Amino acid sequence: MVIKQYSKATMARQRLPIYGKGGSVSLISGTRVIEDEICILEKLKEKQVSNVISLHEVLSSPTEDRIILAFEYGGCQIMQYAYGRPLDYVANASSQPRDISSGSSTMVYDASKALTPGLVRQLLSAVSELHSIGIVHKDIKPDNILLRGDDWSWGLRDAEEHEEGNGLTSSSSSTGSIPHLTLCDFNTAVIKADPRDMEIYDALGTTAFSPPEVFFGKDPVTGGLCGKARDVWSVGVTFFTMMTGRLPWRPTGQESTPSSNLTLQLSILNDPLQVPSGIPEAARNLLEGLLRKDPSHRITTAKALLHKFLAYSTERYMFVNPNARSCRLGNTRWTSSACGRMSYLQFLQVTARLKLTALRIRVNDR
Repeated sequence: MVIKQYSKATMARQRLPIYGKGGSVSLISGTRVIEDEICILEKLKEKQVSNVISLHEVLSSPTEDRIILAFEYGGCQIMQYAYGRPLDYVANASSQPRDISSGSSTMVYDASKALTPGLVRQLLSAVSELHSIGIVHKDIKPDNILLRGDDWSWGLRDAEEHEEGNGLTSSSSSTGSIPHLTLCDFNTAVIKADPRDMEIYDALGTTAFSPPEVFFGKDPVTGGLCGKARDVWSVGVTFFTMMTGRLPWRPTGQESTPSSNLTLQLSILNDPLQVPSGIPEAARNLLEGLLRKDPSHRITTAKALLHKFLAYSTERYMFVNPNARSCRLGNTRWTSSACGRMSYLQFLQVTARLKLTALRIRVNDR
């Protein structure tokens, strides 16, 4: 069980703008935001939407300041990351896990290419189901994706400057499969009364994962934009990050300021997508479809789910690191600014109990 809690008093004092058709603006309380989120979560549960977080119970008392949302356990956050030197991975023809930790049973792999087709397929499927019932997420990014496997914990781990911290370890020797993906955090989502009308009117979400029309391309009459195409773009940026370890359009600095935010917005609008040469052609083709600047030409979830890249075997791209020294990986919360560093989607074999201990992996000397 996982809980999310709010202070009633704090949320009641907050006033948040809600944008409507034609540029209209109204203010709502933070309490209304919680109520809307609960409404969306209850609809997701009622419709049994796959690959999204499941609300178990809402706890509230007249005598308590807190309101608690209890969710079913969704796994670890995909964007857990740690500092470390860049990991050099080499192709390995074997699909079997290899122990690279000098006598330890801990297994660590770069699975960015091996697992990405299955993960993106699950993410697109979840987004497609959301849209079919009139829900636009508006903040799809690795921070809001959870992964879970029977004997595995999964995460994107930044590898640039190593440091010590907590991680996950295991004495198990079983092999893993594609983890179950769960999309979470629906507090910026919107639900439309008519799923055929998916126009939205605000720029809520994370700048680095938002399409250019959010900032510069809204309809001049209605002030709106296509919610479906907005979510598809965010899936594309997440996909790019999983494959390359960085953002396609990156912030200029670590601090988020109005100036750096505007620079990033202009970069998303004007700079072309540059896919690294090492990315497979099928993946490149899908990325280009998801990240088309013109939302009317952007690929739909239905067409993306039929793309040949998503049918690839999970064993097609398996990489391991055979020669390295020990260091510890921390378990630090990832932020979008960290995407500018080298990151890899790795899977760490763990016990079914997910016991938190110090994890030692092998990192190349340079």
